Amino acid sequence: MVIEYTLQSFLLLPMQRITRMPLLLNAIRKKTDDNSPDKEPLDELHRDVASIVNKCNEGVRQAETRRHMADLEKKCEFIKIKKQLTSFTDKPDRLIIKEENVYILKFKSGKMMGSKINMWLFTDCLVIGLTDPKNESKIMLTEYSPRQLIKISPHFFPPSSYKKKLEPERIFHLQLLSPDKKFIIQCGSANNKAAWIEALKKKETENEDETIYEEWDVPLVQAKHHYEKINDDDLELAEGEICRVLKKYTDGWCFGQRESDGQQGWFPMTFMVEIDSDHAKYREMIKKQKLLDKLANDEKAAEFFSTMKKD
Repeated sequence: MVIEYTLQSFLLLPMQRITRMPLLLNAIRKKTDDNSPDKEPLDELHRDVASIVNKCNEGVRQAETRRHMADLEKKCEFIKIKKQLTSFTDKPDRLIIKEENVYILKFKSGKMMGSKINMWLFTDCLVIGLTDPKNESKIMLTEYSPRQLIKISPHFFPPSSYKKKLEPERIFHLQLLSPDKKFIIQCGSANNKAAWIEALKKKETENEDETIYEEWDVPLVQAKHHYEKINDDDLELAEGEICRVLKKYTDGWCFGQRESDGQQGWFPMTFMVEIDSDHAKYREMIKKQKLLDKLANDEKAAEFFSTMKKD
């Protein structure tokens, strides 16, 4: 009897068997006496296999997300944002973090208007689009912002005439810093708002001496001199090597990743110099925007006090 296997079976069967391995190993571990010499190797093997399965599942999830992005791209018109973005799939590490149809609220002359929009948060940027009223299968992309240039405020205080009509727990403020645009976003539910706030906010740490950088917003530094590792977890660097800074501490030490091979470890900032990067460029833009905001607030304050004096 000859059994014929298709190419698909050769690709799928190994994956199906791998995903069952942690369950099998866990069952064996439970049956193994704690004092058995096999217990520790089994525990280690179970951890390693579980890690492999997690990586496989993450790979599948990312592949499905990228297929979804490719399908989405076919529906979108990039004309209005073509200077910043022409494709969702042009970067191999870009993925969709969150997407939802939300409303932009506007208040003018005592009236409230709401426009339904599509909003996508990617690993490196935020994109807003409007469904074409003449063709619902097409989406016109209208706004783009790198994640570094996004500010959010979870607190919304509705105008007094709309306090009973609006639910502040579903609404938040969104600001794109370049160009400076402000939006009032209404989500489908309070849980959806909380999910957006969590997705959009930057990492925080309780350690005042520590700065943690997001994967999409890391400074780049270059070794001025050769750094020979002192400790086992240090990162040895040749002169001219470039690193991504993942964590920085006030004592002058950094934890980072070597660009050439992805190796991670510690190194002193005294051996390094910061080089041009998106992080450095956007940091200067944020400083400029803060200065403009301060000047605008000072002008408003001066105008207010000037009016008070006239009264």
